[in-house]
Amino acid sequence: MENNILLAFLKQKYNIDKHSQLSQKGDTMPRIKSSKLSDIEFMLLMICMEKGEIPASDVWKEVSKTKDISYNAVKIEIDRIADKGYLSKRKIGPLWVYKPETPKDAVLSEVFERIISTVLHNEILPIFTHFCKNRGISEKNKAEIIRIMDECGKKNKKT
Repeated sequence: MENNILLAFLKQKYNIDKHSQLSQKGDTMPRIKSSKLSDIEFMLLMICMEKGEIPASDVWKEVSKTKDISYNAVKIEIDRIADKGYLSKRKIGPLWVYKPETPKDAVLSEVFERIISTVLHNEILPIFTHFCKNRGISEKNKAEIIRIMDECGKKNKKT
C-alpha cells in the first residue's frame, strides 16, 4: 500500500493526470482547504476514509482500540475535520454520520508536501531511499516510478 501512496504522490507532484500523461492544464488533484490537519485529525480522517460513511460512535470504537480517548474528544475532532471541509456530516436519528468529501490521494498529497517541505527540506530522494532499502519495491511500481520520472524529464526539457 505504501508504494501506491508514493505513486499517487508522484503523479500529483509531477502533474500527471489520470491517463498517465503529463497534464497541460495544471494540477489534476482536487484542492482541499488550506487548514492543516493535526495528527489526531489525520488519524480519524483515515478511519473515515477506510470505512466510507460512518457514525462518530464507530470512529470512536475504532480509534479507542489503540488510543485512550473519550467519545466526546473524538466527536469534537471529527467536527473540526468536517469544518475544514474534509468530511460532510448529517444526522440520522440520534447518530451523526460522517462521509469523506476529499479524495484520499489529495489528503495524502497534502501530508507528503508538508513532510517534504518541513522535514526533508524539499528533497524527495530520502523517500525513495527509504522505500527501496527498508520496504522494498515491486517491479511494477519500480517501472511506474521510472516512467513517471522519464515523463518529468521530458516536461523539464520543454520548459
